[in-house]
Amino acid sequence: MKKTTTFPLLVSAVLLAFAAAPATGMAADPDGPPDVRDVYLSHVEDGSFRSWQIDATIRRARSVIFRTRFAGEKTAAPGRQTQGHGRNYWIARGGHDLLPLVRESLDARGFAEVGIAARGPAGRDRVRVRFVLADCHMDPPFYPLSCSVRT
Repeated sequence: MKKTTTFPLLVSAVLLAFAAAPATGMAADPDGPPDVRDVYLSHVEDGSFRSWQIDATIRRARSVIFRTRFAGEKTAAPGRQTQGHGRNYWIARGGHDLLPLVRESLDARGFAEVGIAARGPAGRDRVRVRFVLADCHMDPPFYPLSCSVRT
């Protein structure tokens, strides 16, 4: 009579489960392409940071570029990763031309479009978001304008 053990059967079942995990979506790729989640445009006059700011919540990014165009003008600004308010986010750095053009578009058309290009270790993500002035929150005097777009 043959003696069977359950140990080799158990080991092979565990190995098969781990091999099938990526195919079933159970294992997330930590080095996958970047993922742009939320984009915020805000105007704050409380002295904590400059009055106009564009920032985005982006996962797995190594570099980010914010772009906009209006009335035949195009401009871009690189992003800087920072932490605060319980999240990691990218802020438009050096947006001396970017933010005024976004504000000009909001004043003239009632909306502004901002493109975001994020590069990561395993690819890139490009999105274009539209901030509509009528959909933004305005609560003067502390927070005159706050817009958020979920991508």
